[in-house]
Amino acid sequence: MSNGKIKVASDLVSESGSEKLRLIRLKGHKARQMSHYGAHQADLRYCYELLMLLPGKPSDLSSDAIWKTAIITYVKCFCGNKARSTKLQEDVIFKGNEDALHVFKYFKNLRNKHLAHDENDYTTCIPSASINYGGKPYKVENIGFIGTTALTLDQTTYNNLLKLVIDTNQWVQEKYNTITKELNDELEGMPLEKLLAHEEVGLSMPDLDRIGLTRESEA
Repeated sequence: MSNGKIKVASDLVSESGSEKLRLIRLKGHKARQMSHYGAHQADLRYCYELLMLLPGKPSDLSSDAIWKTAIITYVKCFCGNKARSTKLQEDVIFKGNEDALHVFKYFKNLRNKHLAHDENDYTTCIPSASINYGGKPYKVENIGFIGTTALTLDQTTYNNLLKLVIDTNQWVQEKYNTITKELNDELEGMPLEKLLAHEEVGLSMPDLDRIGLTRESEA
């Protein structure tokens, strides 16, 4: 359930506070791409900030949670969905870099087969019974399970994920900058009256009944 608050992320800036400004909503394919790349940037920055919390931190429940969250958030950018259809493609971002592709595949499988979905051998839960054969009047001592979970955070995997995040964010930033430059040029060529006729940007808390629904496109 929402706590009634929203977190706002934006890269909109003005060099001074004296201008009359109106925030307008952009529409179209380029605007939609910009929106999606902006969302990817927010996720990648979040991953980077999470990873910066780990150096020097003891291995405990909180460090494990940080590590898992960083991996899941990073790979999410490459999965795509109806709301964020401009998904990142590892074959494009790491083209010609077989080492990076190999490392990426590791984290993608780690996310898809272990962290987000329990499908591979990195987690086991073996139904077991302890059988007494030492002279007690009963044979079954107890029944339960023996579980194992692979620990995946070490210095090598940390360095690998950090490099993926940094390199991916650099690629996304370049794409984002290109699209915003094209949009800026297009808007500058339009009459002011037409620009001011655009729908204004409005922010609101999503309703609770929207939590299970796919959001509509922002552009």
